[in-house]
Amino acid sequence: MQLLRRCATALVVLLAVVVGSATANAEMTNSAASRPVMIAQAHRAGLTDAQIADLQGKVDAYVASSGGRQVASNKVAFDGGEILFVATGEKYVRELGSTFAPTAASACPYHYFCAWHWNTFSGDEIKMYTCNKMYPNPWWEPSGSWINNETPGVRAYMFDYHRTRIYTTPPAYWGQADADWSPVSYTMPC
Repeated sequence: MQLLRRCATALVVLLAVVVGSATANAEMTNSAASRPVMIAQAHRAGLTDAQIADLQGKVDAYVASSGGRQVASNKVAFDGGEILFVATGEKYVRELGSTFAPTAASACPYHYFCAWHWNTFSGDEIKMYTCNKMYPNPWWEPSGSWINNETPGVRAYMFDYHRTRIYTTPPAYWGQADADWSPVSYTMPC
């Protein structure tokens, strides 16, 4: 019986160590301690120190203004979506550490509304999926693009600074390779 208690105690201690370690790893995301891991990831993807510093600046600015948490060198996850930042000198966003180079259609998953900073589905990319939620638009330049890949027939909505609806997309599936982001302050994917 005493051997059984010792084994049970050892199992509880081991479980506490494993759970505590997993919690510490989860909390490390978006902390200064995770930066070396993110830098190594970016170096493996072929980025220069200058490109890495620029990406980190974009990530930090987005997190400070809109929230979310950094989950990769160029990716911020937030409630209902994510944003990927393109490296300086590159046209299309990519998942750093991945060999997969997505096209616009494959980069925008089913049930999502996706927007790109530049036209022709290039530049930084934001993916949103929560209905009835307004997501802040991180861009105010006149040239961008978007794909509405929500459930067929579903429309997305764009709003100005005063949260007045200014545009309703055609029903999904639909995309626009050259869109004007300058009046858009918020997007609601459905």
